[in-house]
Amino acid sequence: MSELFRKLETCGKPWVSAINGTCMGGAFELSLACHGRVAADSDKVKMALPEVKVGIFPGAGATQRMPRNTSICLAKQYIFTGDFFDANTALNMGLINMVVPADEVMDQAKKMARKLSRKGPLALRAAKQSVNNSMNMDIKSGCRFEQTSWSMLFSSEDQKEGMKAFLEKRKPNFVGK
Repeated sequence: MSELFRKLETCGKPWVSAINGTCMGGAFELSLACHGRVAADSDKVKMALPEVKVGIFPGAGATQRMPRNTSICLAKQYIFTGDFFDANTALNMGLINMVVPADEVMDQAKKMARKLSRKGPLALRAAKQSVNNSMNMDIKSGCRFEQTSWSMLFSSEDQKEGMKAFLEKRKPNFVGK
């Protein structure tokens, strides 16, 4: 599962999770591998990494992803205790992007996904990799990677289309080249 979640996290396209019920263990780890997270404001929404309660710990990347999304203190608290938390707590901890009424969760997740899908795929992929690298590289190496990726985008058809569309005050038609 860990390898699958890593592939999801690092593939070229962004993924958005919609949480509208209990989201614990592997399901919560899957959500942490996504790039956008929308949760319902419902009392039914509870999140946890309860593995320690059965003598193991989260083993599909949560011990790495959760501290990168919130403070290490909060990550340890919830990973070590297995305690549940609600959507508003997750929002305050920086683990999700938004809390919406339960009947709007899927619509908001799809809206976020559509918004991302309209961006230049090459630029989005490079930005995603740069942000992911920020958690694993020193700042000098990360900035070098960012500058190289940024420079390479200038030779793309998408960059030319994006700039042209901007000047012509229209939406760009990105082709991923």
